[in-house]
Amino acid sequence: MIVAILSVLLLFPSGQVPAGRVDLESPLKNTSNGAVGTYFSWVFSPNGKWIVGGSSPVQVTDNSGKTSYPAGVFVWDAKTGKFLKRLGDHDASVDFLAFSSNSQRLISAHIGRAQSKEPDPTVIQVWDLRRAKLKSKFGIEGTAKKPRMTADGKSLVWLGDDESLSVWNLDKGKQSWQLKDTGLKHFDISPDGKKIVGTFFQYENIEVDGKARRRIVARGFKAWNLSDGKELWQVDSDDRHLQAMQVFFHPRGEKFFAVAGGSSKKPGTLVSFDVSDGALEEQFSLKDLDSIGTVGISADGSRIAIKAFMGKSLTMWSLDDGEQLLHLTATFPNDFGNVAFSSDLDHVGGDVPGTKKDRFDVIGPGILPLKSSDNK
Repeated sequence: MIVAILSVLLLFPSGQVPAGRVDLESPLKNTSNGAVGTYFSWVFSPNGKWIVGGSSPVQVTDNSGKTSYPAGVFVWDAKTGKFLKRLGDHDASVDFLAFSSNSQRLISAHIGRAQSKEPDPTVIQVWDLRRAKLKSKFGIEGTAKKPRMTADGKSLVWLGDDESLSVWNLDKGKQSWQLKDTGLKHFDISPDGKKIVGTFFQYENIEVDGKARRRIVARGFKAWNLSDGKELWQVDSDDRHLQAMQVFFHPRGEKFFAVAGGSSKKPGTLVSFDVSDGALEEQFSLKDLDSIGTVGISADGSRIAIKAFMGKSLTMWSLDDGEQLLHLTATFPNDFGNVAFSSDLDHVGGDVPGTKKDRFDVIGPGILPLKSSDNK
């Protein structure tokens, strides 16, 4: 029997902290949280100390008039739930957060999603936590599907909505290289920061009844050298799940996984591949996986957890044999929203069932232990 412990650490912040030096080790002073609005992104630090949230801007109108709250980055203690620091503002919603593997660098980004007819421009902010300062800030033209940061915190890999692939030097805020028209749909970068692997579709332009159309001429998996964009290998595939598959590296880096959701009648699918040549290794069926939202893989490579896209469930499986270890369900509005998984996969944090809310949505993260009879 799967046993889930549903306890949530709720935060009750108030007031406002001015932006300043990023110093998470000093004695805490004036550590109240003035954020309102929705948190669009969350991330746990790999060292297990912090959970960071990125908020959206919001304008509040009351009897005293209008008050504007900028988007920002906020830090809480991941074990106690105590609010620690406000790092600084963003020009627009913080859609993406990522730590370097040593927890000394954090990037926060508005990735320019087309949320309106005139979307806000992309903004990338690089925080040097060791030296207690904002290292750099720069923009990238266009919108993104999903950026990724290398574990060493030096490079950002950017997949644009136009399916161009580029790598950016985070210290200089400069593009290292770019490939256009890659057909790339989903991707991940290896733990050593040397390879990019993803699913691709290649098209050709044709004409049907006098109208321009695109026809698929190839599809499958492809790998590139992250340092210079050189293609390493290509493996064609006719897997019916390919369009929806998301790609994730095993923490040891010798293989990667492609994961696709299922339906009420069919389980989801997880396939593992050898990263050296894209050869298929193993395939599992994932019970109760209907869609893919946030994905977490434990640092030891033993487990994978997936929050459903619409937040109705969170499920965990063994990566050794595909056995289901945990299945949590939720009912709207107390479902799983924007969340992050801890590196040990023992907790999920962010907008989880039971999190403290007010009229402006989430005011801080909930932290939910993920425990089962097979995961103690």
